[in-house]
Amino acid sequence: MKAIASAVFLLALATNARADEGTKGVDLGYLFDDGAIPLLWLPLGEGLALDQWATPRSSPWLFDPHEGGATPSSWEVPGWSLTVVGVGVSAAFVLGGDATRWNHAKGLAEAMATSGLAVSAFKPLFGRHRPDWSPTSTDPTRNASFPSGHATKAFAIATYSALYLHDHVFDDDHPVAHGVVYGALFTGATLLAAERVYHNRHDTSDVVAGALLGSATSLLIYGYQERRASTHRFRDWMLTPMVDHQATTLSLEGTF
Repeated sequence: MKAIASAVFLLALATNARADEGTKGVDLGYLFDDGAIPLLWLPLGEGLALDQWATPRSSPWLFDPHEGGATPSSWEVPGWSLTVVGVGVSAAFVLGGDATRWNHAKGLAEAMATSGLAVSAFKPLFGRHRPDWSPTSTDPTRNASFPSGHATKAFAIATYSALYLHDHVFDDDHPVAHGVVYGALFTGATLLAAERVYHNRHDTSDVVAGALLGSATSLLIYGYQERRASTHRFRDWMLTPMVDHQATTLSLEGTF
C-alpha cells in the first residue's frame, strides 16, 4: 500500500513539476533527483522486503520475554491512514505555491520512507512482545512492538509540517495563532501515539522511540531539501552574452 501510494503520488508530482515549466509529460529527473533514490525508492523497496521476509526474534532482545497478556482491542487506527495523511500534506505543500514546494513534497515522502525502513529493521531485530501478546495469538506482528510505526509516521508528518510552515508559510505577525497550529500538529501526533498505548498495541517506550525516530528523520531530511532548494534557485540564474555595434556585455538574470 505505502509503496504504491508513494509511486503514484511521485509520478503525479513529476507530471505537475513538468507542467510548471510549460511542457507536457513526466519529469523523470524529479523522480530520481534530490536524494530520491537513497531516501525514498531504496527505503521503500528494502522496507517492503523486510516486512515480507524478516522474521521477528523468537525471544525478545533487550526486553522482558514475559511482557504481554493484555486484552486485545477490537479496533485500532489503520496504518494506511497515516500514509494517506502524508500524501495529503505533501499535496498541500504543492498547492501553496512556494518556490520550495516540489522539494518539500518529495522531502516528506522521503522522511516517511526512510523512517519507515528503520522501523521495519528494528521490529524484527528487537522482537519485543506487544502488550496484547499471547503464545496462542495469531497476530503476525505480535513480536513486533518496538518501535511504534504509527508514532514514527505521525511525528514525521507533524515535524516536517511544522518546519515547512515556520519557514515558508507563516510570517511574524501572528505568533499566537502560529503556536496554536504547531500545538495542534503535535497534539494530534501525540493522541495517535496514545491510542496505540490505550488499545494495548504498544508500550509507552515504543511510541516515545517512534516519535523521536520520526521527528529526527524529518528534521534531517527537511534541512537537506532546504539546501537542495537553494541550489535549484541558484541554478535559475542565467548569464547571457550581448553583442552590439557599441560594446560587448554580459547580462545576468535570475530570481531570488
